[in-house]
Amino acid sequence: TCWRKIIEEDNIVLGHRFSSLNTLLGVISQIQPTGGTTGGIKAAALTERNLISNMLQCREHLGDLLKDGEEILLSALLPFHIYSLTVCVNITLLSLRGTLVLIPEPDPKKIIKSLIKYRVTMLPGVNRLYEVLLDHEDLLKTASLSLKLCFSGAGRLHPDIRRRFQEATKTKLVEGYGLSETSPVATITDPDDNVFPANIHGNLIGRP
Repeated sequence: TCWRKIIEEDNIVLGHRFSSLNTLLGVISQIQPTGGTTGGIKAAALTERNLISNMLQCREHLGDLLKDGEEILLSALLPFHIYSLTVCVNITLLSLRGTLVLIPEPDPKKIIKSLIKYRVTMLPGVNRLYEVLLDHEDLLKTASLSLKLCFSGAGRLHPDIRRRFQEATKTKLVEGYGLSETSPVATITDPDDNVFPANIHGNLIGRP
């Protein structure tokens, strides 16, 4: 439907032209379970416009760092979580038309081997994943030669973990904050902000 047209008509994504799709963009595309640790079971109703605009905002924010048709993303994230859905499906497959490599369990040695085998350029994760990868720092230094960008979401990224991971891999690690209701990214650090000492930005996500 709407996503198929996005893929088939490159000019719609690259030129951000939605006029011919106004009707479809208002259709509810996804009922996303949400709630976390608060209250009972509930879900957010997200339209095509919500998901597509959030995807394009993320691409615009990351600038020319990522290239269409060239990126390879490796993920050990839960596929039903909206963080995983956004990074793996919406950005990597639908927007970048890249390659997605799925790891069914977050075993650090398997992840490191796959980074080398598939020459991975993007790695999404959470604080704990980056922490356990650093337990194999020597292997990680070799495995990360092709990495361009890493993402952290679904919880706070500890500044020391970010610093150590960036030093070990020589790659950029951006941190995002979002909600299912914001489709989901609300704010994300700039890739170049992470080169500064942590105390300049404190615990902020994105520029104040």
